[in-house]
Amino acid sequence: MIEEVIYKLLDTGSFSLRLNEKLPTFTCISELLTHNNISFQTWYPKGDSFIETIEMAFSVNCNFQDVYLLAYLLRDFGLTSIYPSRKVEPEISIGTYLYQVNDMGEYALAEPMNINSFLNLDPKLDSLTIVTSFFENHFNYNEIEED
Repeated sequence: MIEEVIYKLLDTGSFSLRLNEKLPTFTCISELLTHNNISFQTWYPKGDSFIETIEMAFSVNCNFQDVYLLAYLLRDFGLTSIYPSRKVEPEISIGTYLYQVNDMGEYALAEPMNINSFLNLDPKLDSLTIVTSFFENHFNYNEIEED
């Protein structure tokens, strides 16, 4: 895909985007997003967590095409895995720490999928269908938590 087409297809008003300031590629990603008029909020993690792999989380209430397009763009910046979060509001977070927590089910609906498998999914499907049909090792869907 050509990047210009991707930016035109993204419905940036339909979700909120969060970017971890501790990412090794934070500057490059934030400049890319800013240059393409994609608004985002930054966050800085509590504690001394080290980012070993770049993960992305998405709410099942996000349009899956938007999640897919962002993952496509971010794989060149080191994105390695994507997982469905327990967030109710349509939110995508870049630079999470799921692999470093004791209970993944507290934050995620299923275990992360690697970027290559994720990009083989059909971006025209809806997020809930993707989560229930293609993600493995599901946690309890019925307990989606609000912040």
